[in-house]
Amino acid sequence: MNNTFFKTNLLTILVLTLFACGGSKQVPVATTPTTPQPSSLGEAIEMDKCQLYAEDPTATSPRAWAQYNDFDMKNAQRYATALARADLAGQIATLASDAIELYNERYGNSTSNGQEAKKVAEAATRAKSQVKTVAEELIRGSRIVMSSFYRQADGTIDAYVCVEADYNAVLEQLKKNAEIQRVISDTEKARVEQNMKDFEESMQESFEKLKAEKAKGL
Repeated sequence: MNNTFFKTNLLTILVLTLFACGGSKQVPVATTPTTPQPSSLGEAIEMDKCQLYAEDPTATSPRAWAQYNDFDMKNAQRYATALARADLAGQIATLASDAIELYNERYGNSTSNGQEAKKVAEAATRAKSQVKTVAEELIRGSRIVMSSFYRQADGTIDAYVCVEADYNAVLEQLKKNAEIQRVISDTEKARVEQNMKDFEESMQESFEKLKAEKAKGL
């Protein structure tokens, strides 16, 4: 009987031990994989109205903008204006140079008085080399069309300025350039008038190209 009691107790201990071991096992809990959060793109940069106006793709005249920081508001505006006009001069020079090249490619060999293509090309090259000087003269007549000022925490002032040069004035000044006149000259008056119109079309096409590039931030 004692032997039977001993075996019964031993069996009970073994069963309890097995349950105890089984209970200590941790069943893995299924987890839902977390979706990685997109990283921040950063703080949005607010564009000043002068920049927006200068880069407006519907503009009918060349525009440029610039910003300058100074403790004196007048100085900030003066330097911002100078920088904007320098940018505007570069735009006009690019515009005129592209128009001359475009005109020469399309119409440079079509003069009725038989000018040699080489001479026309040389005149076009000289004209392109002079457009920077013409542009610098033109920006003297450019006007400030918009400006804004922002006082900073350190007491300085940010000045934003937008300047504009009248497109028709730019076109007329370029047409008066001696080298450009040599490019579009002809012995027949009717042909000269047509050449002028062709050059005007080249200018307009180049201007539209310039605005498109500005709109894209190029």
